[in-house]
Order: sequence, then structure tokens, then C-alpha cells
Amino acid sequence: MIREDIFETPIWKGPLKLNNKLLIKLLEVCEVTNYMGSASSVDGSTQTNNLLKFKAFSYTKLCIENYFQQETNQQVTMQNAWICRNPPNSRNKLHVHDCHISGVYYIQTHKDSGNLIFRNPNEVVQVASGNLYQKDKCFWHEYTIAVEENMIVFFPNWVPHESARNQSKNDRLALAFNLMYY
Repeated sequence: MIREDIFETPIWKGPLKLNNKLLIKLLEVCEVTNYMGSASSVDGSTQTNNLLKFKAFSYTKLCIENYFQQETNQQVTMQNAWICRNPPNSRNKLHVHDCHISGVYYIQTHKDSGNLIFRNPNEVVQVASGNLYQKDKCFWHEYTIAVEENMIVFFPNWVPHESARNQSKNDRLALAFNLMYY
């Protein structure tokens, strides 16, 4: 018998060194000028509005698009991007995105600053009982990635995800973005 997995959910992750000082400066400019949003931010977390309006962000945009193409052989364009500041005890609630591929790049992390949690969107799996998740990953309810500075993660837009509560004494900073295939 041959196992054939269907409805696969890819997650790409790896190291990438962006100009973190520039990203922090853009965050500070947004905070001072009140160019801020709130989409999935809760419990004290904040986020900027779309960074694509800043010329200084164009090289970062290009680096992310090129990295994805280099790793997947697929061309994408960035639709929007924003920086999330998660102070201690804050988090980002469960949500999905309106694009093709979503992503996050970690600018600043600390031990216990909150991992990235993906939830299985299959509602039937959510009611599976017992220890089936130990038998096969197709029964997993969630998948957690320990976040690290200079790590980038790409995933399909429809995968529900959230940031766990920041239990450190320092802010976690992450650049989130949406990509479209072309």
C-alpha cells in the first residue's frame, strides 16, 4: 500500500538577515505619526499600517520577494506589510489573511516572548479525541514554531494562526506581510 497525502499545508521557514535597525526606525516613525492599525492586535499589542508607502522599505520588500522565489521557484509580489509590537503580556489573536501567502519575519525576540501557533483548519480533526495526534500528524490540532530573531516564515493565507502571549519582560517585534502569486 502507498500513502498519498492530500490537502497538504506547506510552511516554509528559514534564516534571513534584514536591516532590523531600519525596521525599528520605521516602527518608531509610525508610532510618532500615529500611522497605526489594530487588526489582530490584542491585550496591548500594536501594529503599524502598511509600510509599502515608505520608500525606505522598498529594499526589504525586494529581499523578501526574492527569498521566497529563490526557495520555492514561485514569483510573488508583496501586497502589504506591517510591524507588530508585542509588549509583555500581549498577543495577536487567531486570524487568517486575504492574500495567497502570508509571512512573518522576527526582528526582535526573547525567551518566552510568544511562539507562532498554527491551528488545523479542518473542523473534523478539531473534535478528534484521545491521543490520535500521537499516531499521525494528520490529526494534529495545532503546530507551534519557536520564534527566533532573523527567522522568516511563509504559509498559505487560509491557515489560522496566532502569536502566543509574550511572557518575557521585553517587546517582541515582528514584520508581517502578505504576498500574491503572479
